[in-house]
Amino acid sequence: WSKREVLAEITENSNHTLGNAIFSPAIIYKDGLYRMYYVNSDSPQERKISYSESIDAYKWDTPHNITLIGATRRPWHIDVNYIDGIYYLINYDMKDISVWNSNDGTTFCFQKQLLSPSVKASFYGSKLYRACIIKDDKGYKVFFSGNDFIHTYIGLLEGDNINNLKFAPTGYHLSFWGMILYYIRLRLFSLNYIINRIKGKREAKNNKMGD
Repeated sequence: WSKREVLAEITENSNHTLGNAIFSPAIIYKDGLYRMYYVNSDSPQERKISYSESIDAYKWDTPHNITLIGATRRPWHIDVNYIDGIYYLINYDMKDISVWNSNDGTTFCFQKQLLSPSVKASFYGSKLYRACIIKDDKGYKVFFSGNDFIHTYIGLLEGDNINNLKFAPTGYHLSFWGMILYYIRLRLFSLNYIINRIKGKREAKNNKMGD
């Protein structure tokens, strides 16, 4: 590997063109330009996906927000790749992993949901995480991170097209203690969901009374 280079030094008060913070950057080099997609969290309540372009990867122009149509997702970790004339966006929204496509790299259409945390014992039974997409001489590949309550793994979906992705063989088997932890996690999740619903209704009622 070559020596590390700083492409953008961003701090909370740097007033950088890209904003105060960027998350999950994905860079494409095409037609003599670097295009960097990233999650823009200048507004914590409304995360957006932005992109900026640069000739030298040091001086970046004013960011532009992309448009997601066909489904509602709050991005957290993303990957963008340009494959066979189409931009593919992989979006992890803190729960599910979905894939989107675009002809112009600006407006992305929801294509399909690839994965959700498994309801059965598996290496991603607890949660999913960041994913990325590539294409090689054997077809499309989506690598993703998964957790089974004990360990973290890297999983692989592969196929000859995006709509026909299958799991690569893993030989994975969840241990006895993993199954116990899986059950406990589901029970706690259900309890937290009920508590949060009650809190939300109380806050809405209090706000209404305050108005």
